[in-house]
Amino acid sequence: MARTGKLAAQKREHEARVQRALERAAAPVFKKTGKPVMARSRLAGPRRVAVAAVHGDDDAELDAFLARADLL
Repeated sequence: MARTGKLAAQKREHEARVQRALERAAAPVFKKTGKPVMARSRLAGPRRVAVAAVHGDDDAELDAFLARADLL
């Protein structure tokens, strides 16, 4: 039951698709007329300043770690 209904719906959809294709084929060719629009580059927006992450005590901790003599 559901299969026959689904097949019928698919057939109707296919027929509609074929009909639209035939209408497109019979329609006159669409030709562009006039001067084409000039392609323009996008304007540069405002520059964003990169904000460095604040690592106050992390840098000091790294310097202290690298300065340790017992690592060598």
